[in-house]
Amino acid sequence: MGTYAPTEGDFIAYSDNDIFIVWNGSATFNVYDCDGWEIDVFTNYNIDDYEDAQGHAYDWADEYEQMMVEADLNA
Repeated sequence: MGTYAPTEGDFIAYSDNDIFIVWNGSATFNVYDCDGWEIDVFTNYNIDDYEDAQGHAYDWADEYEQMMVEADLNA
């Protein structure tokens, strides 16, 4: 894992103040924190277009947010 370096064909599928998710136009999504450090990578082979990619990225972000809330509650 490293810092974000844009490449041709990358699409920002999700972005907020804490993270952004880059879709490579195929099956791979890379998740970066606000400083550009990669914090996760995931795949989905059922993506047909950018709209599907955005939906899947938003779902991942929702799950991530819930996980962070639960971690704060358990701290």
